[in-house]
Amino acid sequence: MSEDLQQASKRRTDLNDRGKKKILVLVDWFYPGYKAGGPIQSCRNFAEYMKDDYKVYVLTSDRDLGDIKAYAGIAVNTWNQYNSNVSVYYASSLGGGELVRIVNDIKPDFVYLNSMFSGRFAILPLMLKRMGRIQPQIILSPRGMLRQSALGFKPTKKKIFLQLFRTLGLPQLISFHATDETERNDILSSFPKSKKVSLIPNFPGAQGDLILPIGKTEGKLRLIFVGRIHPIKNLDIVLNALRSVSQQVDFTIVAAIEDEAYWKKCEALIAALPANIRVELKANVPHDKMKGLLEMHDLFVLPTKGENFGHAIFEALSAGRPVLISDQTPWRQLEASGAGWDISLQNPAVFSEIIEKIALMEAEEHTVLCRNAWAFCHHYIANSGIKEQYQKLFN
Repeated sequence: MSEDLQQASKRRTDLNDRGKKKILVLVDWFYPGYKAGGPIQSCRNFAEYMKDDYKVYVLTSDRDLGDIKAYAGIAVNTWNQYNSNVSVYYASSLGGGELVRIVNDIKPDFVYLNSMFSGRFAILPLMLKRMGRIQPQIILSPRGMLRQSALGFKPTKKKIFLQLFRTLGLPQLISFHATDETERNDILSSFPKSKKVSLIPNFPGAQGDLILPIGKTEGKLRLIFVGRIHPIKNLDIVLNALRSVSQQVDFTIVAAIEDEAYWKKCEALIAALPANIRVELKANVPHDKMKGLLEMHDLFVLPTKGENFGHAIFEALSAGRPVLISDQTPWRQLEASGAGWDISLQNPAVFSEIIEKIALMEAEEHTVLCRNAWAFCHHYIANSGIKEQYQKLFN
């Protein structure tokens, strides 16, 4: 393309973008980070789906969860062009003055917070809003952090903040975004005087073609767990369940170790497993490698204490793999669809029974489950109407 044509194309793009509303997304971690799991994928999907209708700016930290070094090859404390209509600012630190400057430079129509308790990316902007130092409308998505299971970790600090939140009248100054009915109820329970609570599911990731597993044989199972090493994900329930499984199981744990004490407990359980159970930890797997890894396994397992969406679950279904999960996620009635099982945490023995059952399956029967899982996900994407709901929220 000639220089004149490039300039003309840029002018047309600028004219098209001029009328677009601007959204400033604040989130602790963003791509190329992956260790924080679902929240990163939620915001990546949001930016991808919304970029054609809005100018999206993402303000985030310059390193992944738990890392001491910034991302390699990323320009820090300045704007990076992520893709068309999406820019990302990787901050090495973030104070009130810097945040006010960024907001004043961008002049966003909306500030979209993706955390309840993050000091820099939720509490700071909320305090600035209360003091009148930033003006745009704030929409807060708690990302599951108001669930009772989540509030049970470091409860004293969280209770103090929630009380301060109410005392300062912040629920009346902002809008809330809940991603499922449980989260909506959690918000209204914590903040009965909330001005507005919109219920819209997370944007799903794109679904590829179904690739059926190779090598599923009777008496063997390739099992995979994807999540953080943290008590809320309940890896210990899987490990205890495997103790009574008599078939051969190759169990892959894909997780960042967030809670060292909990991991030591899990290591002790792994050491006590019988010889027919082999366990491998893959501690750091970039998100773009996840689909291929899921396709190498026969069953996904995650007996979580609570998810407001569960991107790892959705990605397993999207890859055409049946899932064995708790009933504490939005993905319910899976057995009726032939796509998996959502089991009460009050019945941990059922996890053993289902793992044994799938291990004993022959390839033909297992293939039916895989097709059902893929179809379940495909139907959800085709019938969600989610984008239109977000356009109404950011209007």
